[in-house]
Amino acid sequence: MTTNYGPTIAVYRHIADDPEKVAALDHALTDLAHRHNGGAPAMEWEYLLVTARRR
Repeated sequence: MTTNYGPTIAVYRHIADDPEKVAALDHALTDLAHRHNGGAPAMEWEYLLVTARRR
C-alpha cells in the first residue's frame, strides 16, 4: 500500500517530516493488513479516482 496505493502515498508525503506519525501509520497499516488479509500474503484492493471538470 505504501508504494502502489495513491491515497496512502499522499498521506506519507504529507507526514514525511514527522517520524512519530510515519511510525503510527506504519503500525496502523500493518494492523489493518493482519485483520483483513485472511492469512493471505497479499490483499487485492482498489480505489476509484475521479477527475472532473466544472463548467
